Amino acid sequence: MVKTWTEKEMRNLLRVRTAGIRCPVPLLLRLHVLVMEFIGKGGWAAPRFKDVALSDDKLRESYFEGHLYIIDVSQSVDLDHPSALDFLKEDCLHVSDFFKKRGVAVMSVTDLFNFVVDQNIANEHVDDYLEKTKNTGADEKQQEQLRNKCSLENRVEDDEDDSGSCSSFDEDGLWHEADPKMGPEERKAARKENKKKVKEEKREACKTKIPKAEKKRKKMAKAKCKR
Repeated sequence: MVKTWTEKEMRNLLRVRTAGIRCPVPLLLRLHVLVMEFIGKGGWAAPRFKDVALSDDKLRESYFEGHLYIIDVSQSVDLDHPSALDFLKEDCLHVSDFFKKRGVAVMSVTDLFNFVVDQNIANEHVDDYLEKTKNTGADEKQQEQLRNKCSLENRVEDDEDDSGSCSSFDEDGLWHEADPKMGPEERKAARKENKKKVKEEKREACKTKIPKAEKKRKKMAKAKCKR
């Protein structure tokens, strides 16, 4: 299995380079070992994207000689794979979450997915498309903030309405009027007494309750009589 994954990664790296995307040059494949070009300088590997600060003045530090490199493509699949689009959606979600956690404004997962698969977006129109998507995302964010604000205000109003009522429910779900003059201990004792009363009522009801077996026998007897 490991050998199969290694062979697949080498094929994918060659395809990535053929498409003009920067990646390590695969040099040698033997059994389950794949030797690739070293991306770095002076024995020091180029920084990984997840290890650098994503601020405007620090972002370029993640570039090696002014460029980004793709270094892991072992799980890539062909476009005719039955789950290719599902995998792409998951990747869009992971990429979006990665930047969100680092405080970077991102487009929605749907917009990102559409951007990747839309072949009608020419290279010269990419910036315009991204700017349009950015504005749309900002509007959606403002609407979400407004909805959250309205929801919070409604909850506050509900709490204020509830605080003016002296009615409450005890542990058994029974409604009663709370006496504002009663102290905590008195209320606790009242709840305990009420709970005891409910249990006694249930116990008395069980005494007059017909057992299930008896009900079943009567039901069967009626059925025989009808026959």
